[in-house]
Amino acid sequence: MAVKRHNRDIEGIVNEVGVRTSAHWAKELHTLPDDQIGVIKASGKVVSPSYAGMRGGFGGLERFSAETAFLNKYGFRIPIVTGGGVIYDELPSYQNNKSKVNGLRVTSKQLIDDMVPVAQEHQQLVVETLIKYGVDAVAIDSHDIVMRPHGPERNELGDLVDMGFVGDVEYINTKEIRRAIANGQWPVINHIGYDVQGQAHNGNATVVAAELLKYMRAKKLVLIGDTPVKEEGKVITDINSQLDWDFLVRTGIVDGGMITNGYTGFDAIKTLGPGHYVHIISLEQEEDSGKVTSVGLAKELLGDGSGTQISIPPLMSSYSMETVDCDLVYDIMEEVFSEKGKHVVGTYFDGLESRDPTIYLDAMHEEPHGGAVGYDLGGEFEGVEYLCKIFTHKDYEGLGIARAAITAAVKSTGSIAFRVCKDNKDAVCAYERIIEHMPSSDSVDCGDYRVMSVGVDPEMRSSLYQNVAAMEKTVVSPN
Repeated sequence: MAVKRHNRDIEGIVNEVGVRTSAHWAKELHTLPDDQIGVIKASGKVVSPSYAGMRGGFGGLERFSAETAFLNKYGFRIPIVTGGGVIYDELPSYQNNKSKVNGLRVTSKQLIDDMVPVAQEHQQLVVETLIKYGVDAVAIDSHDIVMRPHGPERNELGDLVDMGFVGDVEYINTKEIRRAIANGQWPVINHIGYDVQGQAHNGNATVVAAELLKYMRAKKLVLIGDTPVKEEGKVITDINSQLDWDFLVRTGIVDGGMITNGYTGFDAIKTLGPGHYVHIISLEQEEDSGKVTSVGLAKELLGDGSGTQISIPPLMSSYSMETVDCDLVYDIMEEVFSEKGKHVVGTYFDGLESRDPTIYLDAMHEEPHGGAVGYDLGGEFEGVEYLCKIFTHKDYEGLGIARAAITAAVKSTGSIAFRVCKDNKDAVCAYERIIEHMPSSDSVDCGDYRVMSVGVDPEMRSSLYQNVAAMEKTVVSPN
């Protein structure tokens, strides 16, 4: 059961914003009920005018409200969770005992008593600013967020620290949130919750937003005003496994409150499964004045955006030819390539039998919707698996099937190569984004193709690429 869907003009907003969105996500945006699109968390840097004198915060709430109004015009209604963060840094009750453990603010009784009215004030400010921009917004009672005490947290020295009135979400009553969305309103929730005795607790806003995502069974959690993950100054655009996140934490690339944000995001999308995403974006600002020019809301909600995306790709299973229905796999590939005006040669699998190929298929559905076919090139290129086909049904593009297939091949063999028609700019861009952070990845024009590789010895690349580019075509234009 879900909230009714308002009319959303997806083509109109995509064209106006000028972002690329996958066929799968465009279909989802057309068909999902309003309460299942996503959840937005706006950090204290966004919602606090008192942060206006600092770089990165000037005009954040105004810009956020303008972009929300833009989405509202096209039929979107999405719950907003407001954070605190910098808002509380100047409170005397925090100044007297500045302490954070693993990104969580130690919250004394005096501090929680001071935080509650401040959180409510900024929640109401967001509502009023949205209304000023023509968005029908409503504040949701914090008692709908049921919390229990977080308990002690172990610090970096291994000592247990009493966190005071920090709370963990135990339950979210979504009745009024869903009622607001059904009535065409944007519900605004702050991060404070209450236990069954009526005591207020300081909840981490990202955690509250992620829990709300689970209760709503929504698709995207957009964290606005947080810093995307960067390595050597460059944004890491995609993080697709918790093992990768663990590595970023261990190496210090991710630290502070972002550690909690990441693990919270993975917990949410692991519960919900593939096809759910967390986007982490910072405010875009003018170079000289620091004035906010965009909060990136529409870009992240509709397309890939420019921040860090956390997701879990579909599971990918591998098969030999004798253990899979090759006719079924051929039919899937034929349907995929026919959409592009191409045809897979009918003898495709006959020519592969002697090579003992590995067939990678997504295990997310009873009938797979994509995967890859690869085989060892042998001879001087022995140990390099050539992915002769990578395919995803058009209705499932954007779920990460191609990424999962390529990753599975790399994990299985250590070295892969594949080719893409270089005139297919979108495909080239998509595949380069997939391999960019993989070990020893490379992408080079060779004849009519862009040849890409992962884990291949650099001394071998030139001859390997020539060999791959010269291979016989098995996808052709129909006669």
